[in-house]
Amino acid sequence: MTRVSEASAGTLRQRGWASRIPAEVREALISELSPRHLEAGETITLGGSTGGYFWALIEGQVGAFAAHGRAGAPLAHVLLPGTWWGAGPLIGSPRILDSQARTEVLMGSIALSRLEKLLDSLPGGWRALAQLSEEWVAISSLASSDAVNPDKHRRAAASLLRLVGLRPPLCPLGEGAIIISHQEFAQMVNLSRTTATLVLNDFASSGWVQLGYRTLQVQNAGALAALADG
Repeated sequence: MTRVSEASAGTLRQRGWASRIPAEVREALISELSPRHLEAGETITLGGSTGGYFWALIEGQVGAFAAHGRAGAPLAHVLLPGTWWGAGPLIGSPRILDSQARTEVLMGSIALSRLEKLLDSLPGGWRALAQLSEEWVAISSLASSDAVNPDKHRRAAASLLRLVGLRPPLCPLGEGAIIISHQEFAQMVNLSRTTATLVLNDFASSGWVQLGYRTLQVQNAGALAALADG
């Protein structure tokens, strides 16, 4: 079996969930990952599915859609390098997300049948997976609570921070831009495209974000956080 490179392993050791679990569990998981290269637009997981793989994103960005296998759902979240997902079927839960590559991506994958055996063999293995589940609950809970904030600027600020991995601070993007159109962002924050663009332009005028073609880059996370929680 082809293993991920040492550089890829280093990314997963330093970012996201794997950086917070016991080293023995982390290294066992990384040693089992097979590298997969996908083109932008390729489907990775389908909501409602119960087989397949546990995934780790090493390079690029992946879109998550709460679609349950149905087409046309709006973008719910953007997964960043260091994100792991797809193990729900091991605890009897069909996947609740469609996921699709938004850029060229480098992934690591472990077959669910192999993952189950690996977790059984590792002290603390299932505890680490439970931690990942709780991290996803934290992301979902904040997204749900922020979505009903009546103030459009605060709602947008909170969503921007979540997109760059800072709300909650589980897998920060660091440098670089999120691949998302104004229309996708508008749907995410429940605003018209025109209103969402006006809000984003307000943030850009303040120097808090930089806008590009289908990209958003946070430049002042502190200011956005003060607004979101104000």
